[in-house]
Amino acid sequence: MPLLDWVLFFGGGLALYFGAEWLVRGGASLAARFGVPPVTIGLTVVAYGTSLPEVVVSGSASLQGSGGVALGNVFGSNICNVALILGLACVLRPLSINRRLVRREIPFLVGVSGLIVLMLADGMVGRAEGMTLLGLGMLFTWALFRLSDPRELREELEVDEYVVVRRTAIAGDIARVAIGCVALFLGGAWFVDGATGIARWIGISETVIGLTMVAFGTSLPELVTILIAVRRGQHDIGVGNIIGSNVFNLTIVFGSAAALVPVPFPGGGAWGDVAFSLVLPLAVMLFRGRAGR
Repeated sequence: MPLLDWVLFFGGGLALYFGAEWLVRGGASLAARFGVPPVTIGLTVVAYGTSLPEVVVSGSASLQGSGGVALGNVFGSNICNVALILGLACVLRPLSINRRLVRREIPFLVGVSGLIVLMLADGMVGRAEGMTLLGLGMLFTWALFRLSDPRELREELEVDEYVVVRRTAIAGDIARVAIGCVALFLGGAWFVDGATGIARWIGISETVIGLTMVAFGTSLPELVTILIAVRRGQHDIGVGNIIGSNVFNLTIVFGSAAALVPVPFPGGGAWGDVAFSLVLPLAVMLFRGRAGR
């Protein structure tokens, strides 16, 4: 009996849970402390923290010459984030979607997706195109904080009744966010390693493991984080995390992979996945502020 695998499985699950708790709590506290709307923290600090597995997988794949894996990881993760994770959160509890996301950030996500479609048309995303995506990601992050309005935070606090921020040192909030990101990263890796070992022990094939355990593993941080955020009433952080993660994946993660080594595009059936990832954000825009069961 694989005792170590069971330890990794349950230990990883605990790390995911507490990592998400610390990340959401620290992020909400920092938002209120600095006068930044929670949705901005969700779109940046929380989203980038939960996207660490995608960074590792796509970066490693690119350096090893497996550009297709990097491409598939990015688009597969984005589809999973919206269709599975956001969808599951809506089924469990109706979500309020910040109208700012519908007006600004989601259209930006759609625009970047469309730009990548044009880049893929010639069958290759080169280094210059990768650097362009990296620049867009940095510009997006800068603009989010530059355009944040403190009045938006006060309105959200009145409407959504966010938790009162405790009088703790700023260093404590930053530490929560940092520890939460590390716990999510390690927890996801441990959980997948443990689950994979248990699956092998049971007799499940490597192919099935690759299509399920590993693919789902890189999206575990986003899944746990949005569930914790929704449970704590932090809808803006939860939904912002999903949208921000998708933008981060397309710009910083995929841009970095292409800047390191040009990424080939196989075409054919892969166009269906690309098109699906482009349509999903448009569907979220149709929710018009609320997504129910």
